[in-house]
Parts: sequence; structure tokens; C-alpha cells
Amino acid sequence: MRCEQPALARSGHASFPMATLDELLDDITKRIVEADPAIAPRRVREAAAGVLAKPAHADRLLAALVADPTLLVSGSAQMPRALQRIIVAIDVPHSAVRLPRCPSCERELAAAFVNVGDLRLCGTCAKRATRRFHSCAECGNSVLNPRRAAGRAFCLRCWNSMRSRRSAILLTVLRRAIPELAASVIDDGLLAASASETEQLRLTLDCVENSTVWLAQPAQGNAAFARLYAVLTEHYPQLRPLVCAVCQSGGPLTNVLDGTRVCARCYRNGRRQDCDRCHQPRTISRQLADGTKLCQWCWKSDPEQIAECTVCGQRRVVAAVGPTGAVCGSCRLMSAVDTCSKCGRVEPCRFAGTARAVCEGCRRKRVPCARCGTIRLVHTRDEAGDPLCGSCSHRPTETCVSCGQFRSVVGRVHGEPLCGTCFTKHPASFRDCTRCGSHRKLRQTGLCDRCTIIDLATEMLPASVFEAHPSAVALRDALLGGGDAQTVAAFLRPRSLPLLRKALAEPGPITHTAIDALGPEQATRHVRALLVQYGLLPAVDYHLQRFERWIPEAVQTISEPVARSAFTQYANWKHLRELRAKQGPISGSLAGSRRRELRIVTDLLTWIEREGTSLEQLTQGQVDHWSTTGPERHRVQGFLRWARRNRLARDLSVFRAHPPPPTIGGLSDEERQRLLADVLRNDAILAGTRLAAALVLLYGIRPHRIAQITLDQVDSIDRLARIRIGADHLYLPDELGIVTEAVIAARTARRLLHDVHDGVWLLPGTRPGYPIANTTLTRRLREIGVAIAPARRGALTSLASQLHPVVLADLTGIHIRTAIVWRDAVAASRARYVAERL
Repeated sequence: MRCEQPALARSGHASFPMATLDELLDDITKRIVEADPAIAPRRVREAAAGVLAKPAHADRLLAALVADPTLLVSGSAQMPRALQRIIVAIDVPHSAVRLPRCPSCERELAAAFVNVGDLRLCGTCAKRATRRFHSCAECGNSVLNPRRAAGRAFCLRCWNSMRSRRSAILLTVLRRAIPELAASVIDDGLLAASASETEQLRLTLDCVENSTVWLAQPAQGNAAFARLYAVLTEHYPQLRPLVCAVCQSGGPLTNVLDGTRVCARCYRNGRRQDCDRCHQPRTISRQLADGTKLCQWCWKSDPEQIAECTVCGQRRVVAAVGPTGAVCGSCRLMSAVDTCSKCGRVEPCRFAGTARAVCEGCRRKRVPCARCGTIRLVHTRDEAGDPLCGSCSHRPTETCVSCGQFRSVVGRVHGEPLCGTCFTKHPASFRDCTRCGSHRKLRQTGLCDRCTIIDLATEMLPASVFEAHPSAVALRDALLGGGDAQTVAAFLRPRSLPLLRKALAEPGPITHTAIDALGPEQATRHVRALLVQYGLLPAVDYHLQRFERWIPEAVQTISEPVARSAFTQYANWKHLRELRAKQGPISGSLAGSRRRELRIVTDLLTWIEREGTSLEQLTQGQVDHWSTTGPERHRVQGFLRWARRNRLARDLSVFRAHPPPPTIGGLSDEERQRLLADVLRNDAILAGTRLAAALVLLYGIRPHRIAQITLDQVDSIDRLARIRIGADHLYLPDELGIVTEAVIAARTARRLLHDVHDGVWLLPGTRPGYPIANTTLTRRLREIGVAIAPARRGALTSLASQLHPVVLADLTGIHIRTAIVWRDAVAASRARYVAERL
């Protein structure tokens, strides 16, 4: 049983991993019910959950119950406070489970005990045990409950008498060092020190005892004296300035180190020691009961400080324990809504509920930077304590010993500088995971990426999801088997993962209609692709689906009934039917071209309506006039032929100018060869991008044709790689054959949570069943310096002068008429060249 090894579990021993909070609560509930079977287990479970917010708290209480099973019924005053609060929350009269009794008065007590020596007593008995008589420092009378200040005791009568004379007393003391001191300055100084008369008297008595030392060394004084001294130096500049006792800077002195006031930087440096856990020189922020000193990082990474936030559900450092349980710092701040005392806006504020409430935008002061003079947020301060903005406070820049780049130094190993990228990968920045103990890079929660993925996958895919969607098991297995860092980074995406959680939380089957309801297509595309990838959604043709939804939207611009009906029939029975008949998913460029043609048709129909005529009465002269009002009007010719065949319009046509012959030239053979050599030698470029660049530079193949290449179009024969783009195979040089093999070997596609392997496309895309987008491939080619149009013109000019048009069309996949046009253009160019020479 887990509960029989509490000490080993708390120490993080590998053989006894920390149990979950639910398991610990079940064990505690079982032991309390065994002590009194009359108590309902559910009531005990709810009470324990309300008191114990972290697994470490429950583990310590369970260890105490294992060590002393009689704690529940003995009424011992040594009962843990957590167990006492659970018994109070159960609130069952005449129960065998007893509250602790005070050893002195034998009363059962629901409140906290007071430690008096080795005894734990109730408040009344503790006061009685600690009652002492003291002698008043003024009158000498004995007093039971004296007022204390400057290490001396005073009776109430003397205390009230001195409080009314506090200004005169302080004036007399300080005039010994400042003869010209005015009474009004003392009054202003006391008011600046504190608004409480009692605190002003305490300051006066402190000055009576320490004024000589404090005026000689102002940093020795307390906080109230520092505020008083600021008023004194304002009126009497000859006084010693109040500066940091270590660096002598004049910044805010809000900290005390070794009995003297110091600035924040010296305070942190003075507290730097070797952390007992990470063994790094850091500022010690916590000291445990056993004397262990921890830095802030190790303290927050401690398993006892990490729990599941009851608001956001993430495992984070606990900032507070509310009515519902543990709350992280972000959720605690977001729930503290108040009116900012500076800007007046109602937002999450620090110090909410008080007059000092301030929002995050106003919390940090904006002051002029001491180096650039710009009014900005204070990022840090220089050696003199002057403020520096973020731009002027960069870390020192040196040459990183790992990557050799001249960058900001964020860490050093054996005195050698490391940049931020290299330091996070260096073993010196690794820590032991608080759960599995592996030594690697940790997240803010103190867990490694593997343990973080397990928690996130368990939270996103509970048992209820598998009951509603059995195929989600494949998704869970893929998450646990994916790349750690990439998967964790995907879980932190602010938009896609909440949509995925919402889709999986639905009790019914997941449909494309439900995904559409979650948001626009661009926001849900990654979620939809992931669900299709693992069978939670059926595969659909995205571009065809969008085209189907677009037709009813486009027809709304046409108000005439006959024209609306004609447009709908033409779009459905011509374009939509042809797209549905195509094999495989249609490309976005093809769907976009069809939409462009239908938009021109709607322009014609709306123009006919504005002219006061109809499609049936449309004349050739009106069509000729309309064709001059915009570009690409010839694309309406297909609609006019269809309308004539269906007896909706006359025999009409739109004049189309013959396209100009192709422009020969482009990049020369030497330029393309040099550019290709640079691309192939650069191993930093993806293999798929290098292959696409070679096909464009050598054969003039368009990027959208390269993106459509499938795996069955690529093979090798006699150790020669070949690609079938047209009717015949295109044999590749040996160097390109090596690149092609690399493309096939590294054929991964990006997905929301991790990369997957695609078995259809040579260059797979981000959507299951789709190749890489034409625009994406074009952008990658431009980024490496390959200009598509000049490269294609140069390649086709060279090929058309050497190959027969039929051979050129069969090898490169262009139309035979296009190949003939290129052959004629090259031949005409040569004829002109010969004529000019003659």
C-alpha cells in the first residue's frame, strides 16, 4: 500500500513515486471512517478535499496517521492542525473522533493552539502561563501588560503622557546634532514617518536611544527613521545623505542586510549562497525547517508547491488556496478585479479591495531612462542606482563558446559565456524532474517535457472522451509518442488547443458542422486536420466544400429570378459537377480560378439588371460594350454558350485578344547553373525546396505542378532517379537523384501537436491528404533567391531550342500547343537575329 511508505514518498525516492492527491485523500478518508463508522465517507472526503490542497499536505497528514493511529480518538494536543480542521469541517456530534484537548484546562478546542515551551495550550492558558510583571522605565511601577519601545517597558500612564509630548521630546534630542532645527520640520517629519500617533512615539523613543548613531550613519536606522530623515535632509542639505550601506547608491532603500539599509541589488547579492538543491550561487528565498536553503527556482519547483489549479486546470505553482482549492498566480490576479487607484479603470488589480489597488498597466512606473532619456518602464538600474529601460539594460554581449555568435550572455559554464539558445541546451541548465527524476531541461512546473505531455494528454483526453470517441486512443498514443518539445509547445498555443478541447468535450459525434461552429476556417483548420488524421472526423475535400458553400453566397448579389436560377444551374451543373468528377482533392488555385470566372458571370448579370434588360433580350452590341468595362471579360464565354444551349440567351460571344507570344530570355544558362549550384550546396535548405528549385531552374516546371507530384510518380531505374510529370519519365542527374532520395526519406508533414509521415505526396502539406500549398512552395523558392518567372523563361527558352515540341510537352507536362508556341517564339527570334546580321 502507498500509505505504508510515507517517508520514502516524501523524499522523492524512485521506488515510491508521489501518489496523486485523490489517492491520498481516499486513504485519509478510509482511516477516519475506520475510527468512527457512523461518519459518512462522502462527508469526510469533502472535508478533507477542502483542507488539503496539495499532495504534499495530504502526504504529511497520512504519514502522521500511520505513525500514530490513535490521533483520531485520543484528543492529543499534538494533533496536526490539518487533521483538526478536517474534524471541525465534519462537525458530527457524539463522534468517536475527538478534537484535541488543552493539557491545562482539558477543553476540546477547534481553534489553533499556542506553543509555550514544549506545551501546546489554548489561548487563555497560554496567556496565563506567559503572564509576567515588568517595571516601567519612567516611573518604576510594576505593570502587567506594558507598552514596549526601544527595548524598554512603559506603563499606560507614562505612555500616554509621552505620546502627547512626542514632538517636543524628538526636537530636544535632534537639536543636539542640528541646533537650527525648527519645530515645524519635526512635525512634518513625524507625519511623513507615520500617520499613527503610537508609531510616531515609538520612533521618538528609538531616536532617544539611537539618534547619535543614526545621524552619523543614516543607513543604520529603521524604515520610520528613513522617512523622517528624508524630510530632514530636504530642509538641511548639510546632513549626510541616506545611501546604500554597501554600494553607496541613492536609490530606494527598502531592504535590511546585516542591520543596515541597502538597495535591492545589494540585498540580493548579499543573500546569494549556494542553494542546497541545485548547488548554484543564487539568492536564497526560503529556508526549510531542517535548515535546507533553497533559491526561488528550487522552491517553486518543489512538488509541495505545485498543484492543479482549480480555475485553469494547469499544474502550476500555488499562489493561494481559495474556497475551491489551489489557485495559481495568474488566475488569482485575474479574479482580483477592482478600480485602479491611478487610471480609474476596472481591471484585475494588485492590492484589490484596498485604497492601493493598481492595475498591471499602472503598477510599474515609467520614468526617464538615465542613458537614453526616453520615458519607459524601469527594467533595471545602473551602478549609481539610476533607472535603465529595457533597451539600455541588455546583458553583456560576447562570443558564445558553443555557436560562435556574438550575442547576449545569459549563462556561463566554467567561466565561458553562453547565449540564450545554447545555454538552454547545455547540460549545465538541466535539472532533475520532480516526478521521474530524469536530468534534463524542465518546464516552469518542475517537470520534464515527457511528464508534462502525460499530464496535458490526461487532462485533455479523460476517460469520458474515450467512451464517446473510441478512436481518440490513436490520438493519445500519438501524443505520448511524439516529439517532447514540439508537443509541449503546441499544447501552449492559445487558440487551437482550447478549440480542440471544446470539440472533444462534446458528448455527441464530432462533425464538420460542429467544427465550423467553433470559429472561422482559418482558426479551425489545424484542429480539423488533427481530427481527420486520427479518424475522429471523416476526410473531406476542403476546397470543394468551400466552393459548395460559396455558390449560395455569390447568388445573393443577383436579384432578378431568371438570372439567379441561370447562375445557380450553371455553377452547379457545370463547375461543381466537373470539380466533383476530378480524382483526389482539388487544389486551392483551381477552386479560386472557378470562383473568379463565376464572379465575372455575376458582374454580367448585375450589369444586365442595371441596364433594364434581361438575359433573354441581351444583344451582341450590349455584350461588346460590357466587355470593355473590365479585365478578363472573355471568361464569360462559357456561360454564354451554356445559356444559348439551354435557350436562355441568343448566340452571343465575347472577343478575346490573342495572348502575346512568350517572352524569351530570362536567366541565362550560366546564371541558372550558378544559382542551382549554390542551392544544392546549401544543406540548411530543406531537401524538398532544393528539389523544387532544381526542377524550376532546369526544366521550367511551375511550382503548382511540382506540389502535385505523388510518390508513385518518382522511382529509379538502373540507379537513375526519374520523375513522371508529363507522358514520359524525366531522368534526373545523379546529384538531383541524391536530393530526391533525401526528400523521400524526410517526408514529414507538420500537424498541430507533432509531425507525421505522409504516404501519398512527395511534398506533403499541413492538411491530411493534401500536398504543400502552391503559395508556400513559391514563398520558399523566393526566400532562397529563385525568381520563378525569369528562371522558367530561361529554362524553356533553352529547352525549346533543343527539343521537339512533342518531346518537350511529354517531359515537362506542358500542353502541346504551349510547347509549339515556345518553339515558334525561339525560331522567330533566331530568324530576326539572322536577318539583322545580313
